[in-house]
Amino acid sequence: MQYGFPTGMQADLQRFADLGVDTDKYSWVPSTFTGQGSALPWDENLTAKPSVYGAIATALGGSGGGGGDSACSVAYSANDWGSGFTANITITNRGPAINGWTLKYAYAGNQRLSQGWSGTWSQSGSDVTVANASWNGALATGASASIGASFSYSGANGAPGAFTLNGVTCG
Repeated sequence: MQYGFPTGMQADLQRFADLGVDTDKYSWVPSTFTGQGSALPWDENLTAKPSVYGAIATALGGSGGGGGDSACSVAYSANDWGSGFTANITITNRGPAINGWTLKYAYAGNQRLSQGWSGTWSQSGSDVTVANASWNGALATGASASIGASFSYSGANGAPGAFTLNGVTCG
């Protein structure tokens, strides 16, 4: 045992470092161990740091994808009229409170953004990004934000397969 850590914990901490866990000014609590620190998985706004959450999941043998204990969930529905549709999305925060969010997802077809509401919408190819509006960026644990947009398309209109919130995959 070194520095008061069990050998297995030392190995896990080294695995976090090997996985590229960031060390900004909010990453460590200096008073936890004399001369040491404790990595924090949140920033000053209590927003989950994707690199830390992913590293923790990977170090513990998971995929970093969230699974059933995901920090967020997304409900998606579409009102389709054949050549266009309205996407209705509800984001629910299942993790610690966040102040500022970005939702990302992709379509498999040729869906094209026409306009969006309750957030700042953009699209690059099939990838869609939505950043919070000024009034819905703070999400306490269990809180939700409802957003929507209209899209045009031709051919198939499949629903997105995966969503990420601030870089963390939602369940």
